[in-house]
Amino acid sequence: MMYFARWKALAIVGVCLLGVLISLPNLLPRESLPNWARQISLGLDLRGGSYLLLEVDTSVMVRERLETLVETTRRGTAAATPRILYTGLAANPVRMTSRASYARPRSRSGPAPLRSSPTSR
Repeated sequence: MMYFARWKALAIVGVCLLGVLISLPNLLPRESLPNWARQISLGLDLRGGSYLLLEVDTSVMVRERLETLVETTRRGTAAATPRILYTGLAANPVRMTSRASYARPRSRSGPAPLRSSPTSR
């Protein structure tokens, strides 16, 4: 069990009693208190009068999201192998349309012959 010196225990009890005495006027009605005793004014958040309202403009959010999707699609189709050709790619909040065709590389002499690995016998 922990041992505290007697003066430390008395100091802790004294501080706790002082805190209770200072907060006691807040528990009593204002009319029953003498003039020298003041109540602590509570802030707006402690009185329950603080409200936080966040709004999101969804039409702007949808338009920006579609524009980002169009740019990502353009970059992806340009970097694809085989290359993907598209026409009419546009960001419309109602729908996103695109016509795609695949550009296949033309082979001159047909498929490449299979090579056997040097380690196989």
